[in-house]
Amino acid sequence: MTTILAPGAALQLATTPYRAEIDGLRALAILAVLLYHAFPDVVPGGFIGVDIFLVISGYLIGGVIFQDLAAGRFSLKDFYTRRVRRLFPALLLVLATSLIAGWGLLLSYELESLGRHVRDGLLFILNLTLRRETGGYFATAADAKPLLHLWSLAVEEQFYIFWPLLMLALARWRRRPDFVVTVLALLLAVSFGWNVVRVMGDPVATFFLPQTRGWELLLGVLLAHAEAGAPGRLTDLIRRLNGSLPANLRAGLGAGLVLAGLLLLGPDARFPGWWALLPTLGTMLLLSAGPEAWLSRRLLASPVAVFLGLVSYPLYLWHWPLLSFARITNGGEPAIVVRLGLLALAFGLAVATWKLVETPIRSGRLRASRWTLAGLVVVALGLGVLGQLALQGTLTARSDQDPRVRALAAAAGAWDFPGADMQRVSLADDGTAARTLWRKPGGPPGTVLFVGDSNMEHYGPRLRAVIDGSPAAHPGIAFLTDGSCLPIAGVHQPKQAHCRTLLETAFAQAVALPAHRVVIAGLWSQYFAGTIPVEADGQPLTTPGGQDAAMVLLAETIRRFQAAGTEVVLVLTIPTGAGLGPRSLIRHEGLGLVATPGGRARADVEQANGAAIARLAQTAAEAGATLINPLDFLCADGWCPAVAPDGTPIYKDGQHLQPAYVRAHVTFLDSTLNR
Repeated sequence: MTTILAPGAALQLATTPYRAEIDGLRALAILAVLLYHAFPDVVPGGFIGVDIFLVISGYLIGGVIFQDLAAGRFSLKDFYTRRVRRLFPALLLVLATSLIAGWGLLLSYELESLGRHVRDGLLFILNLTLRRETGGYFATAADAKPLLHLWSLAVEEQFYIFWPLLMLALARWRRRPDFVVTVLALLLAVSFGWNVVRVMGDPVATFFLPQTRGWELLLGVLLAHAEAGAPGRLTDLIRRLNGSLPANLRAGLGAGLVLAGLLLLGPDARFPGWWALLPTLGTMLLLSAGPEAWLSRRLLASPVAVFLGLVSYPLYLWHWPLLSFARITNGGEPAIVVRLGLLALAFGLAVATWKLVETPIRSGRLRASRWTLAGLVVVALGLGVLGQLALQGTLTARSDQDPRVRALAAAAGAWDFPGADMQRVSLADDGTAARTLWRKPGGPPGTVLFVGDSNMEHYGPRLRAVIDGSPAAHPGIAFLTDGSCLPIAGVHQPKQAHCRTLLETAFAQAVALPAHRVVIAGLWSQYFAGTIPVEADGQPLTTPGGQDAAMVLLAETIRRFQAAGTEVVLVLTIPTGAGLGPRSLIRHEGLGLVATPGGRARADVEQANGAAIARLAQTAAEAGATLINPLDFLCADGWCPAVAPDGTPIYKDGQHLQPAYVRAHVTFLDSTLNR
């Protein structure tokens, strides 16, 4: 009997006895993922459902490859043909639906991003694309990526592109009976070790890359090899453990590890890392327990669990686009009843897809038809072309028809840093990360150094324009910035290792340039509110002790620049939040998009910024820094508007100013370029 595995649709051949409890294990995995995506506070570690899927996939497909090679019947052509028939029917349907929905519901820049994700999803490289994009899987912005969940499909297929080839090579070159298992164990150890080491410095890359995720599939492959009687010390050890531990004990231990992962983990964990052993080893134990264990027989093999497992692949594909589009159009998290309804809709679509699309192609006449395979390939190519057209802007969103909505969409998609006229200077690798300095020469000797996060970068268009207007009258400028990096020396950001030496590099550059003035800016309110986790002396900035330590470190930062003869200017937080970003100014009315005014009361902004920002300003002033408060320029008569009087949108999103407005109107940093 053939079954479907989410997210990668692993198969069990007719020669492999069907095990209903594996479908039940898939049901557990998909429920964890669905609950986490819809109600993250209920199951904080629900994202480990994907890790369960990966181990199952390695166990089933890796075991089949091993058995077919041993029997001399393995064919690469047949293997990849089966993969296309398993993956593409449901995948193409979801991608096509997402493109249609994106055309009607998204803004132009969002449709461009969706087009890129459609194209890269079809090429099974979306994980590599997401790794390069800002934020990562756990970032708030990830909710606005309707195809984010396809990263796991990409990881799995990248594994299955190379694993069968490697197995073929090993089967031909092996010199000892245990050679295959030895290589398997070595690759598993290297991948797991790479994961543990890299997650400390680059958790986003570790989460998405196949080389740091491959060990999870290899765990399943190793278990399948051991159960198939493959020779080797490691497989002998697994068989002895299976023989010494009763099946019920293995199942209980496995379930306990998975449950611990679901309850103990969360977005703040350094995942995968060591934590990934909870779901992966737990899944191995549950698989090894077999169909006779009580948990397997009574719970996992129950009819409801088995059916949910059978539709888990299309359910995985459907649920996230529905939730993502709802969050985009709602401007935030929809109501609980809406999310429950969307999960019910996803289940209905999954059942229909499984019965009406997948089953006819998996079995019967269509399965053997070459025209079916050719049709899938043609549809995939067509969707890839449409995705590329959307990416290039040739296929435009329906929202472009309204000029006011089009202006807001242009602002939301705009970013102009560093700019084509900036010179890139790569600084020496400090052992943590190589720094990049962006320079623009001016007239008189000396440089003004701008240091901070992306809230410093968004001032770049105005500063460059001032120098371009009168190059002989202004010094050069240089930017030393990194996204989400709090510009206070000595502050530790657990998940932002690249930030740790930002200010140390700035101190050195202030002398090397030389810089007669340094301007420091950041989205201070987000750090002190805990939106971006930051610690000072081991205490979060959300605590009084952490804030006390941060103020001491801020004063030290200012004085170190002053000791080098550098004047310090500190820029406070801009107005942020709902009602300011262009996306929040677009309302969905029926099937149309309508532009609306927006803004926030200054009192609300100041209250949201909190007392920590007032204390930050006081500390900086006492240390001798010059203060600039953007609220004094961006707000008037107690109101912080979202659109300028001339109709120009002020913001790119709820946390950044947009380039056209900055270039024309943000004059409050002009004085920093004076000699």
